[in-house]
Amino acid sequence: MTIIDLQPFCWPDNTRPTIQTPWTADGFTYATDGLICIRVPALPEVTRSDGPNAPKMFARMDPLSEENAVPLASITIPDPIPCVTCDGGRIKEFPCDECDGSGTVIYHARRRRSLGEWPIDCPACEGSPTSRCPDCDGEGISDEEQRVPIGEVDFQAALLRRLLLLPNVRITPDYPGPGRVLFDGGDGAIMPMRKK
Repeated sequence: MTIIDLQPFCWPDNTRPTIQTPWTADGFTYATDGLICIRVPALPEVTRSDGPNAPKMFARMDPLSEENAVPLASITIPDPIPCVTCDGGRIKEFPCDECDGSGTVIYHARRRRSLGEWPIDCPACEGSPTSRCPDCDGEGISDEEQRVPIGEVDFQAALLRRLLLLPNVRITPDYPGPGRVLFDGGDGAIMPMRKK
């Protein structure tokens, strides 16, 4: 397992910098996006140690048990639902709602010494008249949550598909707490869906 293998389990952008990259604490290297948290024995190339307190979360969970673990490969996980707005990613560009795709809007100055109107770059699209799909952010996949039952617990299909990146992954459902994840070389946790 390398830092490259862990990155898909981190937060995807810089809005949550503490979980944007893996970190090491208490002899393990961790990666999380807030819904899945995995850990492997400490990787020497991961020197960052300022992540959230994942060791505390793992200490509160029940001990790992292979007895109730279900191999994820034996679970039927539905394919993602294509986004209807962009036809599954086939429509690549959408005109900005604010400027109707022109890239500019008319600024109305109504101050005592400066009256007038003139075009400025659209603040919504920053002058780029097209944008990615507003519903899926250009991914082509609907964000509709697909439930996958494992035992008495439901998990999001998108999260389970990501776990399949791990070798020989098994899951132990534990509602209302996180499900435990076991894989060759490490373990982790996955958040369940709320019961309907």
